[in-house]
Amino acid sequence: THGIHEVSTSEFRRGAKVLREKIERYRPRVICFIGLTGYRICCGTEKSPGTHAQRFGGASVFVIPSTSPRNARYSLEMIVAALRDLKEYIANLRSAES
Repeated sequence: THGIHEVSTSEFRRGAKVLREKIERYRPRVICFIGLTGYRICCGTEKSPGTHAQRFGGASVFVIPSTSPRNARYSLEMIVAALRDLKEYIANLRSAES
């Protein structure tokens, strides 16, 4: 696809079901949605970038803004900061487990 506008809500929901099944099967501790729209459609809630209390398929959820150049609401610096936050979040989970 050339952009999110080419994916219908029903396609997202079907994809979310498949994604949830895979997450339940492979059981990652953390998943990251890249893009707020996909997260909103898959999880049915509006949220900002970062970690979320809501779990998806049993995994912790982290959301970062879309990395698409078309995403004018978030600067490159904001996206890089979100990725650093994700890295720190995962490091904190690992240190809490050891």
